[in-house]
Amino acid sequence: MAQSPKNGKSNNGIPQPIDENNRYSVLVELRQAPGMSASFATGMARGITASAFTLDEEYEPINLVASAQGMAESSSETYLIRGTVKKEEDMEALRALPEVAEVWHDTPIAPFVEWDDPEPQPEENPAAAPCPIPPCDCDPRTPKGTMADVASYLGVDQVWAAGFRGTGMVVGVLDSGITAQGRPVKTGETPRRIPRIIGGWPSDWGTESGKWGNHGNMCATDVLGMAPDAQLYDLRIAGTGGSPGTISRALQAFNWAITRHRTDGTPHVLSNSWGIFQESWDTRYARNPNHPFTRKVVEAINEGILVLFAAGNCGDTCADGRCGTDIGPGRSIWGANGHPQVMTVGAVNKNEQFIGYSSRGPAALDPNKPDFCSISHFTGYNTSDSGTSAATPICAGVVALLKQAKSNLSQSACKSALKATAKDIGPTGFDQHSGAGIIQPLAAYRRLRPPVVGTLTPPCRPTVGGPRCPRVTLIPRDPRCTRPTTDPRDPRCFRPTANPRDPRCVRSTANPRDPRCIRPTLSGPRCPRPTSACPRPTLSGCPRPTLACPRPTLSNCPRPTLACPRPTFSVGMCTPPRPFDVNYADYGEFDYDDYGEFDYDAYGEFDYDAYGEFGYDDYGEFDYDDGYCDDLEYWSDEEYPDPYLVGEEWYGEETDEGGYDDWDIDEEGYWPEEDS
Repeated sequence: MAQSPKNGKSNNGIPQPIDENNRYSVLVELRQAPGMSASFATGMARGITASAFTLDEEYEPINLVASAQGMAESSSETYLIRGTVKKEEDMEALRALPEVAEVWHDTPIAPFVEWDDPEPQPEENPAAAPCPIPPCDCDPRTPKGTMADVASYLGVDQVWAAGFRGTGMVVGVLDSGITAQGRPVKTGETPRRIPRIIGGWPSDWGTESGKWGNHGNMCATDVLGMAPDAQLYDLRIAGTGGSPGTISRALQAFNWAITRHRTDGTPHVLSNSWGIFQESWDTRYARNPNHPFTRKVVEAINEGILVLFAAGNCGDTCADGRCGTDIGPGRSIWGANGHPQVMTVGAVNKNEQFIGYSSRGPAALDPNKPDFCSISHFTGYNTSDSGTSAATPICAGVVALLKQAKSNLSQSACKSALKATAKDIGPTGFDQHSGAGIIQPLAAYRRLRPPVVGTLTPPCRPTVGGPRCPRVTLIPRDPRCTRPTTDPRDPRCFRPTANPRDPRCVRSTANPRDPRCIRPTLSGPRCPRPTSACPRPTLSGCPRPTLACPRPTLSNCPRPTLACPRPTFSVGMCTPPRPFDVNYADYGEFDYDDYGEFDYDAYGEFDYDAYGEFGYDDYGEFDYDDGYCDDLEYWSDEEYPDPYLVGEEWYGEETDEGGYDDWDIDEEGYWPEEDS
């Protein structure tokens, strides 16, 4: 049985996955027959005839889906097994076997800090490049604030205030392991314990973190610093027996996460603060998008898990010493860390200073990297949590908050929101140093979850019978608005009837008894003609009701938005509370036009349909249709002796000269002078 790989070095200083017997760890991709199971794949692997290959029986075969590019001579799916060979040349003998689709190095991986020191080690290199976004921060040991300062700068505290603290979210931390509260931590580990760890891989999860200098503890602490109510999975990839870690363990951790996600929808997020420092660690992994691990990462994203990777610490202003000559643009982001679909995270400090060792694009697999920058160099788990290693779990915690706020958030939507709202600190627009800029979680949250606007029914609407806001009815109760009835008592507004008793208004009859008016003459010189002695009622005598009964206005009836504040873009983003509940079905709808001016739909600007502006529609402007003072017919303010006269209107008899067949009075209320 093959032994787990451990850290070895060749003559040129490149780490190699070599076990204690100096055998190389390799990954063999087997062609998958229809209906082939993992156990069947193990049986097939045992039958491999190449004498140089030894199968690792403890490594459970991993199912792989073909990438978008596909594999020329493979079926759509394959199984991956692990084993060892004596020397690299033996890999060619394995590739020649018909059941083998491909053979890969079991790539060594490392956290983006020193294994024996939780601080990165930027080199004092006289050949270092100038700072691309000055001034650069190349001092990882000096914190530029606390975790609370980071939360305040990013606006995360305001997202918390809106009710999103990561509740229900699970973040998987692929790293050195976590010393978890409530777990049987191994001897020799740090006494510090990290809360909210609920599971993980392998089976002894939560029991160690020391192989990478408690790097996993730092990453876990930073996730919880942004999403304090989230829970974590400890996915330990640092290896066993002193191994620095290999890509085969990362494959197992991702496969575990995908299987778990298909079972219960967790984890929601995977945070990765590790990778390779030089292309020479594994050229095929560095540049080949069809590498098994890169394909597994894409499978996780397609499954619905949000995946983040650190850009690395090989920026050419003050690169980590492990980067060698692979530093700066185009030489510092390798493999899955720079895949187009992942979120690739660079680093700045809270003071918006670019961190000089943050790796720069273009990446080997995507020219448009990194995607954005997050915050590093702050006091968290360590005196100074640093590197893109700290920036990535900070961003992962933010992503957990966004996922809680928008449960169907996808990888592409999350990345787009963070890029669209990032604060640009470099050259205008995207740049290969800081990507889109510094993430702004509060702005991203508002973009993904815009404020809720209150509905029109019923919050914030005036009541029908409110004392300040009466609606005019057909028979208003306000004494100022009383309409005259068929028998008006107001002496100013009665209309003369057929038998007026006012001596000024007597008109000769058909058989006049006045000796001065004896007919059949057409006119009598001594028979007075009815004149303006009986004035015709005018509008001036009887005031229009609109003068006595003021129209409801905003001064009398306050706008409802004054009593009920309109929705704002406050942190709560809440629909305004309902101050009352009234059914407006019988009264029409107040259309507030998003809480603008009153739009009095059914009535115009208090347009009183049936009666015009205090409606004269049916009657004209004082329509004298009938003999009664009803329906808003107002008359002269002259006082008549008898306001209760009834009967028909009297018309004169037609004369030979045209006569006066009715009250022939002009618009001013007088008889025409020439009518005789």
